[in-house]
Amino acid sequence: MLFYQNSNTNKILKFIILWTPVINILSAFAANTTEEGEGGGGFHFGYIRGLLLTIVAFVVLFNARGKKKFIAINYALLFVMLLLSFLSSDMVQSLLVFNKFLIATCLFFAGFYAVKNLKDYKTLLLSTYITVLLIAIYVILSNVLGFGVTDYSEENIKFGFVGVNIVKPLSVAIILSPIAFLIYSSKKSYFFIILIILISIALIMLGLKRGTVLAVILGFVSLIYFTPFKKKYFSFLPILIILSIPILVYYGEYFFEALENRVESTRGDGLVGSFDGDDENMEGRMLEVNWVLERFQNADVITKLVGRDPFLARENALGFQGYERMNHVDLTSMLDSFGLIGFILFVLWYGLIIKYIFKLKRILKNKYDKEIIAVCIALVVVHIAQSISGTIAGIEIRGLLLLHLGALISLLISRNQTQDNSKSNLLPSENKILRLHFNGKPTR
Repeated sequence: MLFYQNSNTNKILKFIILWTPVINILSAFAANTTEEGEGGGGFHFGYIRGLLLTIVAFVVLFNARGKKKFIAINYALLFVMLLLSFLSSDMVQSLLVFNKFLIATCLFFAGFYAVKNLKDYKTLLLSTYITVLLIAIYVILSNVLGFGVTDYSEENIKFGFVGVNIVKPLSVAIILSPIAFLIYSSKKSYFFIILIILISIALIMLGLKRGTVLAVILGFVSLIYFTPFKKKYFSFLPILIILSIPILVYYGEYFFEALENRVESTRGDGLVGSFDGDDENMEGRMLEVNWVLERFQNADVITKLVGRDPFLARENALGFQGYERMNHVDLTSMLDSFGLIGFILFVLWYGLIIKYIFKLKRILKNKYDKEIIAVCIALVVVHIAQSISGTIAGIEIRGLLLLHLGALISLLISRNQTQDNSKSNLLPSENKILRLHFNGKPTR
């Protein structure tokens, strides 16, 4: 088994972990209070979140149980990144971003640590859906009261001072909806889940964040491909389309104007005129990838192995003729910042998790477990798609994805540890069955 559950769980730590989605988003609202800068030039509320979640990260990190290879790769990745961040030309900035990476990474272990049964996961799912409602309220207040900034065009909707990146976590909420429909069986619950889906879709479409739109589409396709309940998905789709029509009619004109503005800003990723020749028609992400690969190819051996100046791509101007621009794509960011060593460890870390998820898919035969696994795979797909826009330092998005992945893997293991499954882990549809029969279970 890649992961082993620890039966000893601190109640306070568990509470913090299960409500991390709400803590994260409230912190983002509080930290970005003025247009001039985070924290309004005063105390930065992000520091409180950072301190709290760093403590959580270290506790769960040193309580992590699993296959020695995975734990060794995890420690090696974090150690290499920490060491190279200390050697950065701007140590403080590199360490600040590394701390966010550390927190998001350890939230995977936190989800595994905190979720021991279905009740625990219900709490985590509820906190995630409350986050969706908080984002919706924040965006509404931003436009009604007129505070915040617009992205891509002054005519676009305001997303507060957090900006359009606030919609990224909504992709996770949508992909988790199949689990919600399994967990909750009442009509009121169904109405609430559908409301969450519609709010999430509306805000994502209004935000027009390409990586997030792509993530939802690919995640949904992945769900349909791997789910054992394909008929239910196709039967639900017409209902969702019908319910979406009023939103499209009401916001249709605005949506197409915003789409036109987004397309105009896409050429060169808003940097039109800063490139020469063929580069002028090249999308910004491709320019980043090409530049990082070219810089890597021309680097000396040491730089190829360990990278340079972690997370300082913006300051290094990425070769865009002096135009300061962050390195968006996660893989190229890791290669540029930590060289081949960091890049390989990073890929191996995710590779082992993905390999284990597919191992569970092969072993577990219960159709409800298969559905949970389908959601896990879809979360991985969403993560890959979102990584194009950059999730390295994204506690709100990368942390949320890994938190749910860890939690769902833990739930799968706890549901299948014994032949006589605990009632606390039975889904509503399974409560009609006196005893569950599993043809296989995870083995060590």
